Amino acid sequence: MTQQQAILFAERNRDAFNRFDPQAITALYELPCVFSQEAAPAVFSDHAALLDNSTRLVEFYRQDGLETVAFADIKVDSFGERHALVDVQWTLTRREKPSVSFRTAYNLRCFDGDWKIWAITVYEERAAFARDTAQAH
Repeated sequence: MTQQQAILFAERNRDAFNRFDPQAITALYELPCVFSQEAAPAVFSDHAALLDNSTRLVEFYRQDGLETVAFADIKVDSFGERHALVDVQWTLTRREKPSVSFRTAYNLRCFDGDWKIWAITVYEERAAFARDTAQAH
């Protein structure tokens, strides 16, 4: 994966969130896929379950006042022609709240010329929102 391909991937991801479009978010993934967070990993092998997860995430962001999502500082490690690890710095601009920034890592695989997520490591988002909540009180 080239740096330009990683940017295109991040743009698709950003645009889907900026449209509050859970269908477009879900389309970024190849099933089965794994979400790794502080809690136990979640494995999605069913489109409906992944869509439900995307819908809940979009609704959380909407309720939190999300206005726009932006990305920066994309790091790419390619493993052959079909595998890559892409680490992205995200910034969420929100109404009536300070912006929140965090990094997320995506394990991508190229399926028929299209880069899809098959594993995601959410390693800073919860801490960023926890700091945000603590600062508000």
